[in-house]
Amino acid sequence: MAIDWTKAGISALALVVTAVVGGLFTVIDDWYIQRTTILTPPDLVFPIVWTTVFALVAISLYNAWTYWDNSTVLYLYPANLVLNILWSFLFFKLHMPMVALFENALLWTSIYLIIKNVWSYSKTAAELMLPYLMWVTFAILLNILFVLKDMSIPSLNLQFPTIYH
Repeated sequence: MAIDWTKAGISALALVVTAVVGGLFTVIDDWYIQRTTILTPPDLVFPIVWTTVFALVAISLYNAWTYWDNSTVLYLYPANLVLNILWSFLFFKLHMPMVALFENALLWTSIYLIIKNVWSYSKTAAELMLPYLMWVTFAILLNILFVLKDMSIPSLNLQFPTIYH
């Protein structure tokens, strides 16, 4: 089967736009540095992993789009990319790790739904999404640790409601 260069180009462009926009929200500042844990990978790891993951997702999108022109799948991929950008915005730009954690669960679910929906007609497209699912699973763990660390930083003056009896 010949390569459909239009679909390949759109698939690649979608992931490049996602990476660029998400990257614009990703700022490694004091807020982030104060909350890193021993499990947080070195900063150099993130662009390597995300470049690899996004390349695999672009190929998966192209493969799914080429072999099954199902509208459900064509909505799932863009929704996933929007959720990916939204997580960066909530976490890095707004400094809302708890909200980002719930959003991260939606991101994970969207990846799972893509895998589930494409598996029956393109195992390749589904398998190409597995590293993304694993990376987001790890990101959820890191996000949980950020939330826990956020709750333990005294300067935040977190006040919990008092229960009167």
